[in-house]
Amino acid sequence: MSGIKLPTPRRPRPPGDTNADCDFKVVTTLQSTRASELATINPGESLPVFLVDDGGYRVVACVHPVTGKVVGSLAGIPGIGRLIKCIENGESYAVDVVLIQGGHCEVFLHKVSP
Repeated sequence: MSGIKLPTPRRPRPPGDTNADCDFKVVTTLQSTRASELATINPGESLPVFLVDDGGYRVVACVHPVTGKVVGSLAGIPGIGRLIKCIENGESYAVDVVLIQGGHCEVFLHKVSP
């Protein structure tokens, strides 16, 4: 043989595997928005995403880039458990604000390159 090492074929991961792909690209609505923080952002802005403790619950929170205060949270998106595991394992995410109407805020969730 020539000494070239071929990559090992990857087996498909079963549904619900927490080690699955962490490349999320989802449009969703922020939950539990905080009006005072929401009033200070505009469509097109990017908000970092963090895991925070909120009353004993772990919440995937979107945070104001200047004040560091929670603007709203991500919930009910497909793969939320996997997203939490990816964040715990060091992956970074942000949401881009797409639309704000009153207390409604639509965002695009995506992975942030290191």
